[in-house]
Amino acid sequence: MKNRLLKKTRYPALAICNLILLIGCGGGTPAPTPTPPATQTVAQQIAKTWSVQSVKEDNITVFISGGTANIKVGYLNFKLDLSSLSAAKLTEYDGTTITGKWSVSADNKTVTLTDLSPEPTDTNGTISYTINQVTASSFKITRNVLNRKTGATTTEYELKIP
Repeated sequence: MKNRLLKKTRYPALAICNLILLIGCGGGTPAPTPTPPATQTVAQQIAKTWSVQSVKEDNITVFISGGTANIKVGYLNFKLDLSSLSAAKLTEYDGTTITGKWSVSADNKTVTLTDLSPEPTDTNGTISYTINQVTASSFKITRNVLNRKTGATTTEYELKIP
Protein backbone atom coordinates (compact mmCIF):
# COMPACT_ATOMS: atom_id res chain seq x y z
CA MET A 1 0.00 0.00 0.00
CA LYS A 2 2.77 2.35 0.97
CA ASN A 3 4.46 1.62 -2.33
CA ARG A 4 1.29 2.54 -4.30
CA LEU A 5 0.97 5.82 -2.44
CA LEU A 6 4.54 6.77 -3.32
CA LYS A 7 3.92 6.02 -6.98
CA LYS A 8 0.76 8.14 -7.03
CA THR A 9 2.42 11.15 -5.38
CA ARG A 10 5.77 10.93 -7.17
CA TYR A 11 4.51 11.83 -10.67
CA PRO A 12 2.47 14.90 -9.66
CA ALA A 13 5.48 16.12 -7.66
CA LEU A 14 7.69 15.77 -10.75
CA ALA A 15 5.16 17.67 -12.84
CA ILE A 16 5.07 20.51 -10.28
CA CYS A 17 8.89 20.70 -10.22
CA ASN A 18 9.01 20.87 -14.02
CA LEU A 19 6.36 23.59 -14.05
CA ILE A 20 8.34 25.65 -11.51
CA LEU A 21 11.49 25.27 -13.63
CA LEU A 22 9.68 26.35 -16.79
CA ILE A 23 8.18 29.41 -15.15
CA GLY A 24 11.49 30.40 -13.56
CA CYS A 25 13.56 30.05 -16.75
CA GLY A 26 11.20 31.03 -19.48
CA GLY A 27 9.73 33.93 -21.15
CA GLY A 28 12.24 36.80 -20.73
CA THR A 29 13.26 39.02 -23.56
CA PRO A 30 14.87 37.20 -26.47
CA ALA A 31 18.60 37.55 -27.02
CA PRO A 32 19.39 40.43 -29.37
CA THR A 33 20.30 39.56 -32.92
CA PRO A 34 24.02 40.27 -33.36
CA THR A 35 24.75 43.06 -35.79
CA PRO A 36 27.24 42.21 -38.53
CA PRO A 37 30.58 43.97 -38.25
CA ALA A 38 30.73 47.26 -40.09
CA THR A 39 32.58 47.11 -43.38
CA GLN A 40 35.75 49.16 -43.31
CA THR A 41 36.53 51.60 -46.07
CA VAL A 42 39.68 51.08 -48.12
CA ALA A 43 41.26 54.05 -46.32
CA GLN A 44 40.55 52.40 -42.95
CA GLN A 45 41.93 49.07 -44.17
CA ILE A 46 45.22 50.54 -45.34
CA ALA A 47 45.73 52.93 -42.40
CA LYS A 48 48.67 50.88 -41.11
CA THR A 49 52.43 50.69 -41.41
CA TRP A 50 53.43 48.42 -44.30
CA SER A 51 56.73 46.78 -45.19
CA VAL A 52 57.70 44.91 -48.34
CA GLN A 53 56.85 41.26 -48.92
CA SER A 54 57.92 41.32 -52.57
CA VAL A 55 58.67 43.77 -55.39
CA LYS A 56 58.49 43.41 -59.17
CA GLU A 57 60.07 45.87 -61.57
CA ASP A 58 58.77 45.56 -65.12
CA ASN A 59 57.30 42.15 -64.20
CA ILE A 60 60.64 40.82 -62.90
CA THR A 61 60.75 39.89 -59.24
CA VAL A 62 63.67 41.82 -57.77
CA PHE A 63 62.99 41.37 -54.05
CA ILE A 64 61.32 38.83 -51.77
CA SER A 65 61.38 39.36 -48.01
CA GLY A 66 63.73 36.81 -46.47
CA GLY A 67 65.02 35.80 -49.90
CA THR A 68 68.69 34.99 -50.40
CA ALA A 69 68.91 35.76 -54.13
CA ASN A 70 67.38 39.25 -54.20
CA ILE A 71 68.45 41.36 -57.15
CA LYS A 72 67.73 44.63 -55.29
CA VAL A 73 68.29 44.16 -51.56
CA GLY A 74 67.58 47.87 -50.92
CA TYR A 75 63.85 47.11 -50.88
CA LEU A 76 64.41 45.75 -47.40
CA ASN A 77 64.31 49.45 -46.36
CA PHE A 78 60.97 50.21 -48.03
CA LYS A 79 58.15 51.12 -45.63
CA LEU A 80 54.88 52.90 -46.22
CA ASP A 81 53.42 54.34 -43.01
CA LEU A 82 49.78 55.32 -43.44
CA SER A 83 48.89 54.77 -39.78
CA SER A 84 47.93 58.42 -39.31
CA LEU A 85 44.68 59.33 -41.06
CA SER A 86 46.33 62.28 -42.76
CA ALA A 87 50.13 62.02 -42.51
CA ALA A 88 52.19 59.68 -44.68
CA LYS A 89 55.76 58.53 -44.24
CA LEU A 90 57.52 56.71 -47.06
CA THR A 91 60.93 55.12 -46.62
CA GLU A 92 62.30 54.58 -50.10
CA TYR A 93 64.41 51.85 -51.67
CA ASP A 94 67.60 53.78 -50.83
CA GLY A 95 66.59 54.47 -47.20
CA THR A 96 65.47 58.09 -47.81
CA THR A 97 62.47 59.02 -45.65
CA ILE A 98 59.83 61.26 -47.21
CA THR A 99 56.84 62.73 -45.38
CA GLY A 100 53.58 64.19 -46.63
CA LYS A 101 49.85 63.52 -46.73
CA TRP A 102 47.88 60.62 -48.16
CA SER A 103 44.40 59.99 -49.50
CA VAL A 104 42.39 57.36 -51.33
CA SER A 105 40.48 58.25 -54.50
CA ALA A 106 36.68 58.29 -54.45
CA ASP A 107 36.60 55.07 -56.51
CA ASN A 108 39.02 53.36 -54.04
CA LYS A 109 41.42 52.49 -56.86
CA THR A 110 44.30 54.86 -56.10
CA VAL A 111 46.26 55.93 -53.04
CA THR A 112 48.07 59.23 -53.49
CA LEU A 113 50.88 60.74 -51.43
CA THR A 114 51.02 64.55 -51.70
CA ASP A 115 53.01 67.48 -50.32
CA LEU A 116 56.05 65.21 -50.15
CA SER A 117 59.17 66.53 -48.47
CA PRO A 118 61.89 66.24 -49.50
CA GLU A 119 60.31 66.24 -52.94
CA PRO A 120 61.27 63.10 -54.89
CA THR A 121 62.81 63.81 -58.31
CA ASP A 122 60.33 64.36 -61.15
CA THR A 123 57.23 63.93 -58.94
CA ASN A 124 56.13 67.51 -58.21
CA GLY A 125 55.71 66.30 -54.64
CA THR A 126 53.13 63.63 -55.53
CA ILE A 127 53.35 59.87 -55.91
CA SER A 128 50.30 57.76 -56.70
CA TYR A 129 49.80 54.01 -56.63
CA THR A 130 47.09 51.88 -58.16
CA ILE A 131 45.48 49.71 -55.48
CA ASN A 132 45.47 46.13 -56.76
CA GLN A 133 44.32 44.31 -53.62
CA VAL A 134 43.72 44.96 -49.93
CA THR A 135 43.26 42.39 -47.18
CA ALA A 136 43.70 42.63 -43.41
CA SER A 137 47.39 41.75 -43.72
CA SER A 138 48.33 42.39 -47.36
CA PHE A 139 48.33 45.47 -49.58
CA LYS A 140 49.25 45.20 -53.29
CA ILE A 141 49.98 48.40 -55.19
CA THR A 142 51.59 49.53 -58.45
CA ARG A 143 53.46 52.84 -58.67
CA ASN A 144 51.92 54.94 -61.42
CA VAL A 145 55.07 56.81 -62.49
CA LEU A 146 58.70 56.01 -63.11
CA ASN A 147 60.85 55.74 -59.99
CA ARG A 148 64.15 57.39 -60.94
CA LYS A 149 65.93 55.68 -58.02
CA THR A 150 65.19 52.20 -59.32
CA GLY A 151 65.04 52.91 -63.05
CA ALA A 152 61.85 50.87 -63.34
CA THR A 153 58.95 51.95 -65.50
CA THR A 154 56.48 49.81 -63.54
CA THR A 155 57.04 48.87 -59.91
CA GLU A 156 54.62 46.49 -58.18
CA TYR A 157 54.73 46.14 -54.40
CA GLU A 158 53.22 43.43 -52.27
CA LEU A 159 53.22 44.89 -48.78
CA LYS A 160 52.61 43.23 -45.43
CA ILE A 161 52.21 44.28 -41.82
CA PRO A 162 55.65 43.99 -40.20
